[in-house]
Amino acid sequence: MNYTVQELTSMIYVIGSCEENCFLASRVYAQKFPERRHPDSRSLENLRERFNRTGSVAYEKQTRTKTVLNEENALAISIAIVENPRISVRDISRDLGIKKSSVSKCIKQNKFHPYHFQLHQELIENDFERRIIFCQWAQNQIAENEDFLNLYCLRMNAHSTEMVLLTGIIFIIMTPKIHMLWSANVRQHLTENFPGQWIGRQGPTAWPPRSPDLTPMDYFLWGTVKSDVYSYAATTQEDMVYGAENTTIFSANNPCYV
Repeated sequence: MNYTVQELTSMIYVIGSCEENCFLASRVYAQKFPERRHPDSRSLENLRERFNRTGSVAYEKQTRTKTVLNEENALAISIAIVENPRISVRDISRDLGIKKSSVSKCIKQNKFHPYHFQLHQELIENDFERRIIFCQWAQNQIAENEDFLNLYCLRMNAHSTEMVLLTGIIFIIMTPKIHMLWSANVRQHLTENFPGQWIGRQGPTAWPPRSPDLTPMDYFLWGTVKSDVYSYAATTQEDMVYGAENTTIFSANNPCYV
């Protein structure tokens, strides 16, 4: 709680009578005004410095320099982000001397958004060899039967309303992402009912670690489109859509690209 003007004036008189010895002045003030609050020597030193600087015992008003978000500051913030996309708002504020709230406001006005990398499926050393082995197996299957992948169908809870005659059906069970299917009893059941015809962990055909489903979209197209689209810096949403459409059309018209 701040002292009143009357109290501050009395303190100045006591400090002067004690020849500006604030330690002694604090004791004298307590003896002279026992009914008042008693400041310590540090408080009296601050009062003495303020009085010598301003000529008044009144407390100085706390003034905060306002940051004007003008064109110059906005340009400086944008340049800092372009030069270092990983820079933080706090670093920009410190380097440019602009309030964090002003930096955040400028970033929002320019429609910059933070992007956080999240590695959910990081490849480890042994994954590469196992992925190559699976690709070699798939190539061998295609060499024996060119329609091997064309016959692949993935449907969840598929139902048919027509009566069909199924003969010579080839079943290949794939369990790449369902962790419960790695249990010993499930693997034994698959081996007994689908001998040599299921793909999964520790199965007759090992599924490549941390890989997508065996569909053209997951196995090839999405990854290819993302790699091509992100190979250049798209500045607008229209650029991103245009790049994705061109990559998709190019992949469809160029089988060798696959």
